[in-house]
Amino acid sequence: MLTFLLLPLELRLAVYETFLAQHQSVHQSQQPSNEHIRVLRTCTQIYHEASPIFARYISLLHERQIHAFLACPGVIQPSQVLWADVANDGRLLHTDKNSYPLSQLYLAMRMLSSLQHLRVFDCRQGLPISLHCEYLSCLHCCSLQYVFYAAMRSKQISLQFEQAMFAESSGRPSLYSYELFLNPHTRSKPFSMVASQSLRCLRLSGECHISADVKAMPHLRRLVLYGVTSNYFDRNNLQDCFFGAELTEFSYAVGAKNGFLIRDHHIRSLASGIGRNLRKLVLLGCSRLTSVALAECLGALSNLEYFALSMITVDELDVNFLALLPRTVSTLKFSITNAGYTMPFIAQERAICNTLEDDVFNRVPRLLRIAVDFRPLLMDEEGRRERWETILRHRRTPLYIGNWMQREDV
Repeated sequence: MLTFLLLPLELRLAVYETFLAQHQSVHQSQQPSNEHIRVLRTCTQIYHEASPIFARYISLLHERQIHAFLACPGVIQPSQVLWADVANDGRLLHTDKNSYPLSQLYLAMRMLSSLQHLRVFDCRQGLPISLHCEYLSCLHCCSLQYVFYAAMRSKQISLQFEQAMFAESSGRPSLYSYELFLNPHTRSKPFSMVASQSLRCLRLSGECHISADVKAMPHLRRLVLYGVTSNYFDRNNLQDCFFGAELTEFSYAVGAKNGFLIRDHHIRSLASGIGRNLRKLVLLGCSRLTSVALAECLGALSNLEYFALSMITVDELDVNFLALLPRTVSTLKFSITNAGYTMPFIAQERAICNTLEDDVFNRVPRLLRIAVDFRPLLMDEEGRRERWETILRHRRTPLYIGNWMQREDV
């Protein structure tokens, strides 16, 4: 510890920033904790140096933690919080005169006056309906006790995703980023309370239906659709769903057994409309995209720098779309297989391999990173694996052969 404290202050501050960024990372849709605060107990000097940085972030995992935050915020002052991860219970209790969230999360959200980044997770430790008297007695507001008792007697409960986080009196919060990490069965109606006009980053998951009240999203630059299970996007193209957006990043992953399947008209509306300036495009688990539509999309994206595609062929592979890969691409990740009930297109996949070797690998400027996952039959054919490794080693381009999708962050 003495060695660390002898480092220049600017380096120590950089370490605190890096530690917090790593702690905030989401793995397998699991909500991060507040363990980062424990670092502040190391010594007085670290407390004074790191607390302004760590105070920007809070994670509210369950009701007791929310209650503790409301009673005594401690190191995390609500007005300083810029980034919050919350577990949303989603339930509203209805009385004869009004409705109230079962969770006190909405009270905590009301205190976060400077909030810019919000990530929402499934509540795994929700408050039981049969509330215990000792818990009710610790509620800080007597009127809340009355509401909870009345709701228990009436047992009128509904699921209202955003209303449970933001009471009607709180207004429509303006956020920089809004990300949902929900399981496939969790229902949500984004933008029924959250304002859409200020968003720059949006991630949707679960059974979501965008509110009909949503307005244009002129500042939206990054969009992620992961494990969406509703039919909302089957009935609407991306241009209409996110009207006014000018995306630089778009990521899609089927993410669930019954997940929304992106189709040709989606990527066509993307490439010709809100995504015409895309620099990053990630498409994982695509079984309804045709090679013709992919070729049209790549041909229209003249600014593309990062392209990752995991494709599952069903009944065609007519066009060698990688031949149209823009020269601006510096990172390429590609995987292809066939659906279990269909025949593989070996000849067409071999043509894609030849395009990679004869064209893409030799481009100037060179690609900075390549990851591929072809069937072993093709990789072992005429020593293709060893030949590719040799070619890209000479060009000093990192090559990864295998299942790269597990490392892809969406």
